[in-house]
Amino acid sequence: DDFNLPELEELRTILMKKTSLAALIMICLSAFQILYAQQEPGPASKDASDPHKPKGEFRIGYGLLSDMQLIAAFSDTYVTLASGITGEPIGSDYPTVGPIIASYAFFLSDRITLGPEFNIIQLDIKNTYSSGEVTRDHFLITNLSARVDFYYVQNEKIELYSGASLGGSYIFEQSVDPDEEDNSAPFVSYHLNFFGIRFGKSWAGYAEVGFGRNGLMNFGISKR
Repeated sequence: DDFNLPELEELRTILMKKTSLAALIMICLSAFQILYAQQEPGPASKDASDPHKPKGEFRIGYGLLSDMQLIAAFSDTYVTLASGITGEPIGSDYPTVGPIIASYAFFLSDRITLGPEFNIIQLDIKNTYSSGEVTRDHFLITNLSARVDFYYVQNEKIELYSGASLGGSYIFEQSVDPDEEDNSAPFVSYHLNFFGIRFGKSWAGYAEVGFGRNGLMNFGISKR
């Protein structure tokens, strides 16, 4: 049996439970960031008329172990929904490309940025059963989110920050069976960035540790 839209609803329920907690954390984090920024000016504060003060930042990066890949690897959700085959799988493989991440952030203040973020993931799931049967599913997942970051350490070349994002994903199942139609469905998506470091000035590298659509770790380059 193919991975059809009614079955995608079950996966949507799992993701919605995780997203509700992520949304609550994001709201609390955003409120803290705004209150803190109002009380404590950043050490790198400059006059608003300073032509060298950055107005925005563009990033491009790559992530490892997104939440979708972890759900596939550590639960039987895809095995149950995608196959309908009795018996236990004796081997599974989850080759993944991405997430590939691109974002642009506007500086609302010296410490707070807000802007859109896009990423894309290709996830393949292969299960081999003791009966000799093999199931394959190919998924393309696109995501567009609003992202907020708070910089709590700002030095000349090193900055530390945390943040969160919340938005929507669209998952496309690309059927390997020519007689079957491709399926798709929307999902709510999130990412929590527990710790990020940016090293450099106008051009810089960055690395982040978190959980969600951007992976347990992601890294890349940025330009202000």
